[in-house]
Amino acid sequence: MSFARNDTDAGLRALVASTNIKPEQKVPQVLSKLQDILNRISVQDDRELGAFKNALFSHGILQYCAGDALKLNYAKVEGGYATATQLAEILSSCCVGVDLGGDTEAFHRRLLPSVTDSLLSLASRLMNRALAENGQREMFRFFRKVMDSVCWLLKAHGHLATQVLQSDHYERMLMSEEERVGTVCVSLWHQLLTANSELVAGLGKGPLSVILDDVVYRMAHTSNPVVGGAAIRTLLLVARQQESALQLIIHRFKDVARGVCESGVCDPGSMEILSDQEESEESAQSCQNTAEELQVCVAVTFSPIYDRVLYLC
Repeated sequence: MSFARNDTDAGLRALVASTNIKPEQKVPQVLSKLQDILNRISVQDDRELGAFKNALFSHGILQYCAGDALKLNYAKVEGGYATATQLAEILSSCCVGVDLGGDTEAFHRRLLPSVTDSLLSLASRLMNRALAENGQREMFRFFRKVMDSVCWLLKAHGHLATQVLQSDHYERMLMSEEERVGTVCVSLWHQLLTANSELVAGLGKGPLSVILDDVVYRMAHTSNPVVGGAAIRTLLLVARQQESALQLIIHRFKDVARGVCESGVCDPGSMEILSDQEESEESAQSCQNTAEELQVCVAVTFSPIYDRVLYLC
């Protein structure tokens, strides 16, 4: 434990508190020190790592990263948005598995919401830059990594899911027509619901409706089998984990189901046509999987009221 505390006091604490270094120059140095210490601690036991994370919190390092550091214009920082993405990954990781001593309220009620907002803000900025730069792949890659950091944080602190769903930053992601953004958003909830079967039960009707609206929208408007498949699997998870959510699903899903069934997509044989249009066997298999998942989705969603299935299909 002394190793973690001494390292924090000797290096990071003085660096973060320094007013003689420009903010844009300070961040890469903080990142470098964090990476170095974490690499050394990683070979020790989990207690040492948990103590170090607590030291980062106690000395205000995590607060600095979530506040001043991630809000910078990274076009002026060495390493650019790659630096921001790495800092976001470390920040998220250091908020999980913390060996808290006493001030748990400050950690859960102040730090974690601040970290969540900062990560979403960074992700939104990366998305905007990617879209403004004609879908630059590197920016989309950074965007996806930051959202992976959000996912990691939420897996450990599920109560933050409501904050994400009510965030203006996340709302802007939902409004994007870019399929890569849609894939990331849908995949976020699929991963979380897979990892935490109690997450749906903890969400109110409003936040849950945000997930369902986005999932059903992606199902209805995407031609990408990867996006469609992720949306369907997410809907299935919600239906299976929370019986009371079934009416919400039915209300949002019935128009999509009607269109799908009328178009013949419920018939696996129809996927041969779609497969002919794909350029690879992988895409064709993805289409086939999506068709099968969609059949299951219709069955699961409407099984309590079978007469509606007959009406819709």
